[in-house]
Amino acid sequence: MFKLSKTDRFQWKVTLIASGGYFLDGYVLGIIGPVMLAMNTDFQLTPSQSGLLASAILLGIFVGAMFFGYVTDKIGRQKLMIFDLAAFIILSILQFFAVDITQLVILRFLLGVAIGADYALASPLVAEFSSQKNRGPMLATVLTSFYVGYLGAVLASVAILQVGDNAWRWMLISSAIPAIIIFVLRLGIPESPRWLINKGRIEEAREVMRKFLGEELDISKMKNQINKPTKFSRIFEKSYRKRLAFATIFWTCQVAPYFAIFSFAPIVLQGLNIKDPVAGELILNSLVLFGAICGIFLVNKVGRRNLLIIPFAITVIPLTLLGLFPGGSTVFVIICFGVYALAYSVQSVLQSVYPPELFPTEVRGTAMGFASGGSRIGAAIGTFLLPIGISTIGIGPSMLFGAAILVLGTIIAIMWAPETTHLTIEEASEASSDSGNIVKGNQKAVQVPVK
Repeated sequence: MFKLSKTDRFQWKVTLIASGGYFLDGYVLGIIGPVMLAMNTDFQLTPSQSGLLASAILLGIFVGAMFFGYVTDKIGRQKLMIFDLAAFIILSILQFFAVDITQLVILRFLLGVAIGADYALASPLVAEFSSQKNRGPMLATVLTSFYVGYLGAVLASVAILQVGDNAWRWMLISSAIPAIIIFVLRLGIPESPRWLINKGRIEEAREVMRKFLGEELDISKMKNQINKPTKFSRIFEKSYRKRLAFATIFWTCQVAPYFAIFSFAPIVLQGLNIKDPVAGELILNSLVLFGAICGIFLVNKVGRRNLLIIPFAITVIPLTLLGLFPGGSTVFVIICFGVYALAYSVQSVLQSVYPPELFPTEVRGTAMGFASGGSRIGAAIGTFLLPIGISTIGIGPSMLFGAAILVLGTIIAIMWAPETTHLTIEEASEASSDSGNIVKGNQKAVQVPVK
């Protein structure tokens, strides 16, 4: 029987607990579609109000990720991961007592700020704890937890609908339950040893390595990582600006159509003549989760670059077909959405893999925060505009617009996607060796074996 070492067990523990923020992000985004359908008994939402309510949390993530990415590089990962969960719990509970749309939009925005902080620290923390062989699957798992949360929200909404007139309030407050569990689990997670080394706190790093990983720290391999200053401007320097542009643009092009479509999945499926939109949404989200799990197993086997480019190109096809033939049969619509959902989710795991690999410890959270925050602006715009687009230009042109965004993402992936699979995290994040040019294919990566 296969047994994990102490090191592997703790690395997976950190991965699953750190993934909690992504789970909660998926949950609060997945719940909003059913909430908006259920709350129409209390509020008659206009298309603009629906778009604002769905996109408020994405705007909050932008603010939280941009600001707290830099903060986590300055003060550490462990402190922030406790603080942001405490804020999330309080805000989740307050949603229950909202008396109008304005209050709810403000609370959803603040929830997004808390989630954005977690986006900036979760992947860096996992990357800094994981070994080279585990790094890809563990970072991919972080993103996959988003879909677990999204599907969990859809299932929870089906059950909570039985409550009656105030079902939407119970749907919103339900996110506090997993948040409390995650908060308690996080209390025992130590600070990142790589962050401690970066700040010159060597003895603390040694203690973390001994106590939690059962290993002795070999500082000889990391001397050039000690006492590196954290500067926000560093991510815009010549050696990193192309990497920052790549991480932000590919992520934005992935999530803008996805969030827009899946935030309004019941409405979109109704518009495409699917008689049972809730069942359709459950099927689609199950496919997304299955695709992400496939991505976990493929991220090391096929490499980061191939895992990004091929599925990116595939996602263009179903949205184009839906745009050209929006009145197609139920089977046609389901197949198109299924292909899109599966292809998107397989490659989406790279959202939590690439950014932490491409930047050094002193600005890893800053870069992750910038890329995730920038992607949420695109997602928020798409989510806000989709209901307006459906009501004005129709669902067909709206799908074609989404396909055009995916074409741009495919081009960016072909031009700039690196291959970091066979590199240590120090090698992957070191820009000086190639003057900031992102290594394509396996030209450099194959020289370093996976350990």
